[in-house]
Amino acid sequence: MRSIVDDDCAPFEKTVDYIIPQVYESSSFLFETTMNMLLWDYYQGRPRSLLRQQIQRLQQEGLISDSVIMNDDPWDWPSVSSIMAPLFEVDAAYINTIGSLGRNRIQRCYRVIDHGSSPGDPVAVEEIANALIRAGVDVHHRDHDGLTPSMYARRCGAWDGWCSALATNGLRIEDVVREEDAEWLLDEGWRNVMKEKHGELAVTG
Repeated sequence: MRSIVDDDCAPFEKTVDYIIPQVYESSSFLFETTMNMLLWDYYQGRPRSLLRQQIQRLQQEGLISDSVIMNDDPWDWPSVSSIMAPLFEVDAAYINTIGSLGRNRIQRCYRVIDHGSSPGDPVAVEEIANALIRAGVDVHHRDHDGLTPSMYARRCGAWDGWCSALATNGLRIEDVVREEDAEWLLDEGWRNVMKEKHGELAVTG
């Protein structure tokens, strides 16, 4: 799930409202869906009003404050951060839970932008990666295919922002990939090595 598709907004909202009472951990479900949609809309510069109902659900659950402004302006980092920070505090253990195909929160966020029909704002991805690293998400985690967050960043074109986010948190990309035995990510021919080690889908997604 990336964001609410404008033409399908009403059916989508009905589906979410139907699912929430049947989910054992409704806060975790809301956290997961909100993070994916928020990253996509922030990345694409979409109006924040598109997430009004989702944000209201979080407010009704008492997970975030009522002060988030929901108008037609695009998201900015202070507003995004004001939503992410309390979610991390309320459900800190969820930060490092593993999703489908063994992906952690960083990998899932990169996956959200990996198939965008048009490029968005790379600064948005860097800021969220920085926040996730600071929150304690494992930068060395391998998914079921053996791919690390660094490999995801390389594949989806967010490499520079990933390196910057690591540096902001006192980590050097050289040290990170060395620990993972993946120094080949630093070379121009990384695509060929990734394909050889992890298969075609590792490069194409």
